[in-house]
Amino acid sequence: MPAPSPPTARLQRQTHSTRSSFRDPADCHDWRRYVSRTAATRSVTGARTDRTRAGQPIGLPEKAFHFGVLSGADRDFDADKEAEALYDAAIANLACLGGTPVPIDYTPFRDVAALLYDGPYVAERLAAIEPFITWQPEAMDPVVHRIIADAARFSAVDAFKAQYRLLSLARQAALQWTGIDMLLLPTTPTIFKLADIASDPVRLNGLLGLYTNFVNLLDDAAIAIPAGFRSNGLPFGVTLIGPAFSDSSLARLGAPLHRAAGCGAGLDRSVGIPLPEPDMAPLPGIVFALAGAHLSGMSLNSELITFGAELVGEARTAADYRLVLLDAVPRKPGLVQTPGFDGQGIELELWRLSDEGFGRFVASLPQPMSMGKVALADGRIVSGFSCEPSAVTNSVDITKFGGWRRYISEATGA
Repeated sequence: MPAPSPPTARLQRQTHSTRSSFRDPADCHDWRRYVSRTAATRSVTGARTDRTRAGQPIGLPEKAFHFGVLSGADRDFDADKEAEALYDAAIANLACLGGTPVPIDYTPFRDVAALLYDGPYVAERLAAIEPFITWQPEAMDPVVHRIIADAARFSAVDAFKAQYRLLSLARQAALQWTGIDMLLLPTTPTIFKLADIASDPVRLNGLLGLYTNFVNLLDDAAIAIPAGFRSNGLPFGVTLIGPAFSDSSLARLGAPLHRAAGCGAGLDRSVGIPLPEPDMAPLPGIVFALAGAHLSGMSLNSELITFGAELVGEARTAADYRLVLLDAVPRKPGLVQTPGFDGQGIELELWRLSDEGFGRFVASLPQPMSMGKVALADGRIVSGFSCEPSAVTNSVDITKFGGWRRYISEATGA
């Protein structure tokens, strides 16, 4: 039974306050604007709106949304305090993207999750591999064999009782969707060593699926997102869960949420997480490129926000650009095109301003900054920052860092 789509009306609920890993309020603000911008463009699958098999639209709000979170006795991290802290940080980051955390009663979801392996639903697995498990039991993992083979004890009556129980729990879970649009839950509450799993496989595997095993039975959609690392180097992740067929909407929020965690991808924790490709359909205003202190989260970004700028996406310059450190306060770089230079390009952000806002922003630029044209790696030419040649004479070349954000992070430790 699919979870019902959240109603339009929203309830006034208690909010959840934790610390966000966004650098400052301006950074938080421009991410809200990014999510708002992408809500009106194509999704990662190419469709503007998620739809059911019957073609009915499923539009999760992305400008201002409510998301369910765990609280109180529903939090079971098996004494893993660092995992709980990373979960709180993910809540704060999603709130920074425009969401309002709403504590829920997780009980019906927990009870549904228990049905997956503690009842006759596991017999569906047995039905799929019964000949194999009968004739080649030694080929299976012993724990998996024990769980699936045990399903033979259930009767057809047990299966119907389980269906009735699931329908009842689904109705209880539906009540929790009143006033929220999605859930943000731990992907797993903790991590166990292989030896621990071997000694108590059923209970510990059940705990690992505590916050995810209900998803299939309730016909929900979900996307798992990296959310940081513990001090011992082990990873932690969260899962965004929504109504069936809301996959694309969840993915559009998942990308900036992953980026906000600042944990990279896989073994490379320093790699930047790319934004979904921006929709380049013509819109009013002027798109321009930034390479330095006006980037999201940087020292001068709030100036850009003041003029009503919207983040469009990320880009890279053509190969013949260098980045230099200018003698200025606050610190800022200069983007210099050098014919014949063959580098990797410099990381940029593309922003959009109304014609009026762009004019006022350019007029406010101090020397030696000015606005010119920047060639992008994909061949496009956009407006972008440049600096007067005299300002480059005694500057320090920082091209090797590939961008201002990485320079600030690695060279200064900020």
